[in-house]
Amino acid sequence: MSIVANRSDMASNSTIHFEQLLLGDLQYELQELDSIEREGWLLALLDKLLTLSSHAPATPPKQPPHYLVALNRFVPVASLEPSPISRTELFKKLRKLRDRIAHRSSYQILANEVRCDLATHLQRQTPTDNIS
Repeated sequence: MSIVANRSDMASNSTIHFEQLLLGDLQYELQELDSIEREGWLLALLDKLLTLSSHAPATPPKQPPHYLVALNRFVPVASLEPSPISRTELFKKLRKLRDRIAHRSSYQILANEVRCDLATHLQRQTPTDNIS
């Protein structure tokens, strides 16, 4: 039974890692200049991310690094970090962005919002536990 559980955990972890890689690729593409080719890449990335999100479990909330917990006594953490967007809200924006690109609607303002949200989201997901 534990072998099955371990395989399930491994599959879940690899899906989460793959999702993070795709989110990083999306962030990169959103920084590129507008073009038809770029729109094709954005659609491909968004389609894959939205397909994965329907199968992947939500990532657990990450605990703040120990030095932020101590610092929080003096300066609230909220003043140090951009307010994080929830995974659900992020994927709602990704769906909306995908639909706008697919229907050739104006999407540049939303793309910029998503790019900023991705920066915050990916920074929050990056391990910082190497600091001792």
